[in-house]
Amino acid sequence: EDGLVVVAVSADRGNVHRVERFCNMLGVTFPVLLDPTGRVRNTYEVTALPTSYIIGRDGKIAGKIIGSREWDSPESLRLFEGLLER
Repeated sequence: EDGLVVVAVSADRGNVHRVERFCNMLGVTFPVLLDPTGRVRNTYEVTALPTSYIIGRDGKIAGKIIGSREWDSPESLRLFEGLLER
Protein backbone atom coordinates (compact mmCIF):
# COMPACT_ATOMS: atom_id res chain seq x y z
CA GLU A 1 0.00 0.00 0.00
CA ASP A 2 3.02 2.29 0.44
CA GLY A 3 4.39 1.51 -3.02
CA LEU A 4 6.98 -1.12 -2.15
CA VAL A 5 7.04 -4.32 -4.19
CA VAL A 6 9.35 -7.25 -3.55
CA VAL A 7 9.98 -9.73 -6.36
CA ALA A 8 12.41 -12.65 -6.35
CA VAL A 9 14.05 -14.25 -9.35
CA SER A 10 14.91 -17.91 -9.06
CA ALA A 11 18.17 -18.94 -10.72
CA ASP A 12 17.11 -22.59 -10.54
CA ARG A 13 17.28 -24.23 -13.96
CA GLY A 14 13.63 -25.21 -14.30
CA ASN A 15 12.50 -27.33 -11.36
CA VAL A 16 9.41 -25.38 -10.35
CA HIS A 17 8.56 -27.89 -7.59
CA ARG A 18 11.95 -27.43 -5.92
CA VAL A 19 11.51 -23.65 -5.99
CA GLU A 20 7.97 -23.96 -4.62
CA ARG A 21 9.13 -26.20 -1.73
CA PHE A 22 11.96 -23.80 -0.92
CA CYS A 23 9.62 -20.79 -0.91
CA ASN A 24 7.11 -22.63 1.27
CA MET A 25 9.87 -23.63 3.70
CA LEU A 26 10.96 -19.99 4.03
CA GLY A 27 7.42 -18.60 4.11
CA VAL A 28 7.97 -16.44 1.02
CA THR A 29 4.89 -14.28 0.45
CA PHE A 30 6.03 -12.27 -2.57
CA PRO A 31 6.09 -13.24 -6.27
CA VAL A 32 8.94 -15.42 -7.51
CA LEU A 33 9.90 -15.29 -11.18
CA LEU A 34 11.43 -18.45 -12.61
CA ASP A 35 14.40 -17.73 -14.89
CA PRO A 36 15.43 -21.14 -16.25
CA THR A 37 17.07 -19.69 -19.38
CA GLY A 38 19.09 -17.05 -17.52
CA ARG A 39 17.58 -14.19 -19.49
CA VAL A 40 16.89 -12.04 -16.41
CA ARG A 41 20.29 -12.85 -14.88
CA ASN A 42 22.02 -11.83 -18.11
CA THR A 43 19.97 -8.67 -18.55
CA TYR A 44 20.80 -7.47 -15.02
CA GLU A 45 24.39 -8.77 -15.16
CA VAL A 46 24.03 -10.99 -12.09
CA THR A 47 27.41 -12.60 -11.42
CA ALA A 48 26.87 -13.86 -7.85
CA LEU A 49 23.94 -15.04 -5.77
CA PRO A 50 22.19 -13.53 -4.05
CA THR A 51 22.19 -10.21 -5.86
CA SER A 52 19.58 -7.62 -4.92
CA TYR A 53 18.52 -4.62 -6.92
CA ILE A 54 16.62 -1.69 -5.54
CA ILE A 55 14.59 -0.05 -8.25
CA GLY A 56 13.00 3.33 -7.67
CA ARG A 57 9.49 4.38 -8.58
CA ASP A 58 10.91 5.84 -11.77
CA GLY A 59 12.03 2.35 -12.85
CA LYS A 60 15.73 3.19 -12.54
CA ILE A 61 18.17 1.12 -10.50
CA ALA A 62 18.83 2.91 -7.22
CA GLY A 63 21.23 0.30 -5.87
CA LYS A 64 22.79 -3.12 -6.35
CA ILE A 65 23.82 -5.32 -3.45
CA ILE A 66 25.77 -8.55 -3.83
CA GLY A 67 25.48 -11.00 -0.96
CA SER A 68 22.93 -11.62 1.72
CA ARG A 69 21.43 -8.84 3.81
CA GLU A 70 19.07 -8.56 6.73
CA TRP A 71 16.30 -6.71 4.95
CA ASP A 72 14.34 -6.25 8.18
CA SER A 73 17.24 -4.51 9.97
CA PRO A 74 16.77 -0.91 11.14
CA GLU A 75 19.21 0.28 8.45
CA SER A 76 17.33 -1.50 5.68
CA LEU A 77 13.99 -0.21 6.91
CA ARG A 78 15.36 3.36 6.91
CA LEU A 79 16.61 2.86 3.35
CA PHE A 80 13.20 1.77 2.12
CA GLU A 81 11.38 4.46 4.07
CA GLY A 82 13.61 7.04 2.41
CA LEU A 83 12.94 5.63 -1.04
CA LEU A 84 9.19 5.61 -0.41
CA GLU A 85 9.23 9.27 0.61
CA ARG A 86 10.41 10.32 -2.84
